[in-house]
Amino acid sequence: MKINKKIITLALCTMLSMSLIGCSNTKEVTSTEDTSKKETVIKKDIPEGLSEELGNGTIIVSTAGGTSEDGNIPVVFAEEDLVLEQIGLDAEDFDGSKLSYIYIDGMNNTKEQLGEMTQTTLTLDGDALNKGTHKVEVVQYDNDEATGKAITYKTASYEIKTK
Repeated sequence: MKINKKIITLALCTMLSMSLIGCSNTKEVTSTEDTSKKETVIKKDIPEGLSEELGNGTIIVSTAGGTSEDGNIPVVFAEEDLVLEQIGLDAEDFDGSKLSYIYIDGMNNTKEQLGEMTQTTLTLDGDALNKGTHKVEVVQYDNDEATGKAITYKTASYEIKTK
């Protein structure tokens, strides 16, 4: 009887291992993963529909590489690992009784009280330091809230280049 138990145990182990090997070899692999590139949609802070300048006032972006006066695009040369940079913003003839929202690439950068002649600095970090051309937009709203109607909209640009 001892031999029979050993044979039966050995036979059961063999059948079990064969069934495991058979299952792993016959498993069909199917992929339902979509390999096409999907664009990431970033929700911007600035309201949609602003494309043409409106209202009074002008803005000029200034960097060590020049100003945005007369449609120029001033350059900031930056190291690839730069974390923080500042550029200048000169604003003239704005309604000082309204709060001005300043956006970079559609994302809220700061809020300032811009007036007849205002000079301030904008702090660039994150995506605002990526290589390429960036858009600075200043908006004043009728109710001083981003949910209001835009009454002033001005734009300028700057460019980031790597050293």
